[in-house]
Amino acid sequence: MAEDGQQNLNPTGNTEQGGGDAKWYDSLPDDIKGNDAIKGFDGVESLAKAHLTTQAQLAELQAKVPVVPGKPEEYGLPDKFEGLPDDFIKAESAKFANFAHKNGLTKEQALGLFQAMAADERDSLTAAEAEIARAAKETEAMLVKEYGDKKQEKVTAGAKALVKIAEGAGIKAEDFTAMLNATGIGDNPLLIRMSVKLADLISSDVFERSFTGGGVERTTAEILYPTMKKGE
Repeated sequence: MAEDGQQNLNPTGNTEQGGGDAKWYDSLPDDIKGNDAIKGFDGVESLAKAHLTTQAQLAELQAKVPVVPGKPEEYGLPDKFEGLPDDFIKAESAKFANFAHKNGLTKEQALGLFQAMAADERDSLTAAEAEIARAAKETEAMLVKEYGDKKQEKVTAGAKALVKIAEGAGIKAEDFTAMLNATGIGDNPLLIRMSVKLADLISSDVFERSFTGGGVERTTAEILYPTMKKGE
């Protein structure tokens, strides 16, 4: 028996007011109990369960919402990658972080793409190195077969021939040599083979005398480019 002025609540949260059509939400403020969504629940317990379920679903959705870092530096991309130079990866990491931020990528998306690109670069580099090694071996065998013990002498002559051509084109020998070393082109097997053959072609003609007589010596550039005239 409830004391005067109090209402009895049944297990579902409904009020007992001595009969009639009283509802469990009748005691709620008017601005709440007038909401049709409230009337869809049969008591406080079912309302509380629905609220907790909604909160859990909202948290799950929020966890799935893509989060874009506020700054490129916050991506934390790796500055090392097996098979590639550290300096290269560090520079590429910084550039890719800027790209990722500009295009609204998440950390996970940026990392996945960066690793895929780095792996592709590594595989391409490995394949290129393998091809160069194969060509170098082939060139070495060709030079030994054709020149024997004079192989190194021929390679040196070929390098000098290239320098002479560069000088004939107005390029300083030291600048040309620096370019070959910096780019690695000087070690390219195809260039070596070409330079050796070039040396063979011009070595006997470096001091070729002019057909017009007079015993005038001709430079390498004039032999290769017969239409070239001094002073032009």
